[in-house]
Parts: sequence; C-alpha cells; structure tokens
Amino acid sequence: MGCLKLKKRVVKPVLKIDQLASFLEVSLKKALTNVNVELVEHILNEEGNVLLVVNHEAGSVMIIGLQEYVIAEEPVEELCKGGLREVLVYDVKPPFTYARQNYLLGNRIMDAIHEEMFNLVTVIFTKIIVGDLSGVEQGVSRLIDHTKNKHFAIEEKLMVKYGYDKYDKPGFEYHVKRHREFLEALNDIASELKARQLGDFLLDFMGFIEDYLGYMALDDKKLALYLARVCGLNCSV
Repeated sequence: MGCLKLKKRVVKPVLKIDQLASFLEVSLKKALTNVNVELVEHILNEEGNVLLVVNHEAGSVMIIGLQEYVIAEEPVEELCKGGLREVLVYDVKPPFTYARQNYLLGNRIMDAIHEEMFNLVTVIFTKIIVGDLSGVEQGVSRLIDHTKNKHFAIEEKLMVKYGYDKYDKPGFEYHVKRHREFLEALNDIASELKARQLGDFLLDFMGFIEDYLGYMALDDKKLALYLARVCGLNCSV
C-alpha cells in the first residue's frame, strides 16, 4: 500500500468503504491530530478491528483494518505525500454484534438458534468483504443447512408440540409458509453467487437478512409469547 509497511494482507473493497461501513457497528474511539504516515501504519498493524478516516490536505481516505486484513480504496498514495491533518479511529464490530440483542425473544431455544444464525451471518459477511469466494460459498452452505435442518425445523417442532398449530391455525400456516419462502429465497441468492460480483451479492444477502429480521420481530415474537404461556422456561423440542 504505497509507503505504508503493513503486516496484514491488503485487499480492495468489494464496495465503497463508506458502503461497507454502513453494515458495520462503529463507534468513535479517538481523534488524533499531529499525525504522520508512521502512526497510521502503527494503528493498522497493531490495533484490532478499526475504521480509519484519514484527513489530509487533498481530502480524506477511509481504511478498514481487521485482524488479518486491511481493506482500502485508492488513492491511498495520497497519504505518502504528507500533509496529514487528523485521523479518526473508530472501533469496528461485525453486523448485529450489539443489534442482535434487540431480537432476543425470551425463549432460550429460539434465542439460541437465532444466535447461531447471527454468528453464521457474521462469518459470511467477513468472507465477502475480504474477497474470499470459497469461504463465502462454504458459509452460505452452512447457513442454508442450519436454516433448513435446525432453525426452521426446531421452530416448527415447537409449534406442533405445544399446540400452536391448533391455537392459531392461520398463524401457524403462515409461519410455516414464510419459512419455505425464506429458505427458497436464500437458495436463490446462493445459486447466483458465482455469477455475481461479491459487492452485489453482499447487498442482496444483507437485504435478505434485514427482511428476515423484520419477520422475526413479528411472527417469531408472537410464537415466543405463546410458548411463554404454555411451557415457560420448560420448553423443549
């Protein structure tokens, strides 16, 4: 990366850095003045997951630093010309690191499988932004398997075992229908992976997850409230 001597692998972003940052959970860690290239280099090499906004005479450069990778757009060479004015250092967390707490339902079984889902999504997101196509394919395959054979299967077993299918037959049928639709949509997205740019795939994938979370906040919450009444903390599959 020009004059920067980095220990980590440098990759080009699959989308603009500001687009990638919009999916991440970021918080300002520190603002540094009287900076130089060596300081930027040190932060990227030694600190964990960070987003840097480096302001210089000609404008600004955004760089994402991960544990093993640095993601940067051109022209980072501008940093080598001097004239650095300020570096804003943001702490970076993967999507849904904190936001997933907003989707807790209070049912230990459903919350556990949703936590597994979020972890799988995080792996896929990370593989996408560092350009690891093979890792993305493996991650999506694992998510499909988890969704079909564990996530949705367990929820449907709970609905039948505790009588939700009889208590609210239309709600049960709609819930199962939505499961089939989401699984079909996920398979469709996966089938297009090799034919698409990773940046485009990322937009579709994250859009799919956002749609699912909207459903989860309504239909899954309704089921969790029902289970709280009929089996409380003693629910089992």
